[in-house]
Amino acid sequence: RYSLLEGIYPLFQWIHTEVRLGDVYTGICAHQAYSVVQNQGRAYTRPDSTSPLVCNFPLGMMLFAAPGCSESTGWLQIGLPFPCWVSADSVQKNDTEASQTQTSPVGVLHDHSFWGVLHITRLQFTGISPRHMCKTSSRKFCEELALMQKHSLVPVTDQLAQITCEEHFGSYLAEPHPRPWWPPGYQSWSHHYFVLFGDGSIADLTADQWDPSAPQLSWPADLSRYSLTTCKADVSKSVRERVGKDKWRQAEIADDFIGVYRTQMKWKELESQSLAEGQNVQLRDEQREA
Repeated sequence: RYSLLEGIYPLFQWIHTEVRLGDVYTGICAHQAYSVVQNQGRAYTRPDSTSPLVCNFPLGMMLFAAPGCSESTGWLQIGLPFPCWVSADSVQKNDTEASQTQTSPVGVLHDHSFWGVLHITRLQFTGISPRHMCKTSSRKFCEELALMQKHSLVPVTDQLAQITCEEHFGSYLAEPHPRPWWPPGYQSWSHHYFVLFGDGSIADLTADQWDPSAPQLSWPADLSRYSLTTCKADVSKSVRERVGKDKWRQAEIADDFIGVYRTQMKWKELESQSLAEGQNVQLRDEQREA
């Protein structure tokens, strides 16, 4: 049975995305253009290399800094394709003529639309913790991308219009480097959902639920850490079960290395903290109403 909500929701999502893109475009000409000059333009949530890694921008990608942003601190605040911080050494300022040439609605928004959908999906649907959110995040990204391709008021390139993707359930190499106490031949593969594109490339919005060094937005993801079947994850799980859950956990705790267990516990603690804060806010609201 078709519900009114099912019809309104896609429209709401489309309007929300268009408003966000509209806000971006209205200020685009006021931004200084930069190009990524390092192999990986590492973007962080704060001007601090110990803060969470958002993504690795590809070599040559154009980024836009907010007006008045200074490079004197060694960091540059980026406004487009989404808010983040990059090292000033990883980018190079474009000259004025080149910036004006490439700030047309067709050029810039085509380059940034894909990254914008990744960012909006992580922000809106993944939430504060990526733990157990790989399926939802992958599905929502595909839906958001399809909405942009079908309904966007902003022209999209032929390449973007032809992209096809799907949420895919396979295996992810959560810890690529073996630890001394692992059984001989063991590899740390985990069951995982990710976005698989028609050309075989992969985007992952929740790899950091397993590996704290992984970016929040992995695009293009390292294919060596993915398998399109669950066979490798099944084998790894069977090895852990033979060792015993409690024994395996104790070995994880005794190891100083921050692996899957410690990373998952970090996200679990953040979820509990957020839930407690939400309950406190609800209690205060109820007390005010009383």
